[in-house]
Amino acid sequence: MTENDFIADVKAKKRARRGSGSVYQPKYQRAGKTELGSWRVRYHWRGKLYDLAIPVGRKQSKREAQNYLSECIAEHVKGTAVEAGTIHYQNLRDGLLRHYAATEKRSLKTAKDGKTHYITGLKHLDEFFLPWNPLAMDIKAAEIKRFIGKRDAAGDKAANISVSVRLLRRMFYIAIEEDEVLSVAHKPNFTVPKEPPPRKGFLEPYEFERLYAALPDDLRPVARLAYTTAMRCGEVCNLEWERVDLTGRGEIRLTAEDTKTGEGRTVPLLHMLPILRIMRAKHPKDQFVFGGDKPLGDFRKRWHTACVKAGVGKFVCRECENDAFDAEERCTKCKGTEQKYQGRTFHDMRRSAVRNFVRAGVSEKVAMSISGHKTRSVFDRYNITATNDLHDAMKRLDEYVLRLEKTSAEQTASATSDADTEGLVTQ
Repeated sequence: MTENDFIADVKAKKRARRGSGSVYQPKYQRAGKTELGSWRVRYHWRGKLYDLAIPVGRKQSKREAQNYLSECIAEHVKGTAVEAGTIHYQNLRDGLLRHYAATEKRSLKTAKDGKTHYITGLKHLDEFFLPWNPLAMDIKAAEIKRFIGKRDAAGDKAANISVSVRLLRRMFYIAIEEDEVLSVAHKPNFTVPKEPPPRKGFLEPYEFERLYAALPDDLRPVARLAYTTAMRCGEVCNLEWERVDLTGRGEIRLTAEDTKTGEGRTVPLLHMLPILRIMRAKHPKDQFVFGGDKPLGDFRKRWHTACVKAGVGKFVCRECENDAFDAEERCTKCKGTEQKYQGRTFHDMRRSAVRNFVRAGVSEKVAMSISGHKTRSVFDRYNITATNDLHDAMKRLDEYVLRLEKTSAEQTASATSDADTEGLVTQ
């Protein structure tokens, strides 16, 4: 090598800029000898140390390691990430729980032990993915379809399966956009099962009165309050007397902690006011309106019994959904003994109240303020149009058209009469 060649070679091998990372081969002692391992890259990004091995399949050389180091830093600069080789499903779910805790999501619930946190729908994902804990980059569309197929074969409803798939998709979004440990290229294509249309259960006034008569005495004011105010079940069961103003016109003042949406609202009481005044007079020391010293507990069994008695619900066989049973309460079709309930739910009180607001001519903005709906789309789902409403609409349309036709005929007759009168005057 000539002197000029040596100088040119030194210039080509300029020292890397400080802070741009480094490449190296770790040293191992084996049988008294020092051996070099595979090439690795090491660098810092936003205060975090990254020490990564060159991906399998790439050439083991210093030049290839330097190229990989440049690619890693470039992906960080562009907003993508390079840790996919170390991120497993366990890391994704932990990131989801941390995000829900940090943002105080109401869907993050606490188990009875007071320590364990969980999200509805996460259990099924854990049962499927945790046993083999795959890398995030290995969770492809095929694996998601296999998860959906397994849930579907187990008889789970499409709406419940959809909740789990959306949670998994949320895990990837958090890992990409917030934690920056994955790139967009690592997100699989999600096929979310098509959910059935939203429930359309509601009670007409005469149905509610039948149900009201069939309910136990302690549940009657609970149902009446929900049917007239569109309050959610949780808001009713956890309602405290300190939230109720029994003076003047009377109203319930829900705080942000009381509502599902995290926004407080005022609910007028009107004819529920005297009922609540009587209840307060009987129990002046109670903390909760309907539960005494604690929130009102689960009353679904008593609710189902009352709905069946009122003719707005029924019990069917869990296997074949036949509603006929013998004296021993066995299905007359498949001889099954397990039953399930079908019919009106307590949440139908809320749907019915929303529809009654609209029927009564209350503006949608005011109705949404009372019911606590944040979005118009959900409010529209609750504003169910019944067949009678359609017939009433057509009747009003027919009356309107008849009025127009009558007015047009009168105007035509009047114009003809004026023309005849003008002709007589001219003659």
